[in-house]
Amino acid sequence: LPPGARVPVRICYNEQLGPREARHFSLLLMDAAGQLVPEARLQLEPVPWLRCLLQASRGEYDGILGASFTPERAVDLLYPRTDAGTLDATRRMFSQGYRLLRPLGGSLGWDGRSFTGLQGAIGVERGYSAMNFALEHGALVDENHPDVYAMLAKLRAGRLAGVLVSQPLLASLRAEGALDGIEEVHPPLDEKPYFLVFSHAFGTARPLLVERLWQAVALARESPSVRPAAA
Repeated sequence: LPPGARVPVRICYNEQLGPREARHFSLLLMDAAGQLVPEARLQLEPVPWLRCLLQASRGEYDGILGASFTPERAVDLLYPRTDAGTLDATRRMFSQGYRLLRPLGGSLGWDGRSFTGLQGAIGVERGYSAMNFALEHGALVDENHPDVYAMLAKLRAGRLAGVLVSQPLLASLRAEGALDGIEEVHPPLDEKPYFLVFSHAFGTARPLLVERLWQAVALARESPSVRPAAA
């Protein structure tokens, strides 16, 4: 690049977060982080989540907004690490968990360690780490639905014992009035950190910029302009 030119950084994010003008917390955070790294020109693009994961793993995007850690993803994507090589949660974007939903009056529960009253499959959205969590806790998993609304329709029809949705998605569904006949189970499940992650190709080409962006995310997360949006 010519002297003084800004490095373009193409980052995809889950289209369920909405357009830039929707001002989702993750997008506000990246706006604030970008101001701390003026040599980077961030280009944020909403795409379906599975496509975002796949294309970033191939290097077709430079990074992904808001990805939790799984060993499978870490094969193709770079997460912030400590000097000891462990995952560095201090440079996360945010932490959140999943919420378990069931039909009104259903028997499925969560006691903080395991599912209770589980009879039937639990629905998850395809490509989400909730699938691994449910399988690890002994549940049958159904991810065969085109979108979250079809998944909720299955739940109401009694074809699923429950469903797992992320906390931000739950808030959107509640605001839309899309939860008739459905209730939440407490407490939240599987709370963990979510990160700005990068493709290996970008990390190899721009290692110092990657470190600068991770540090900027950690600083921006605590800024007054961003923190109220996280509530």
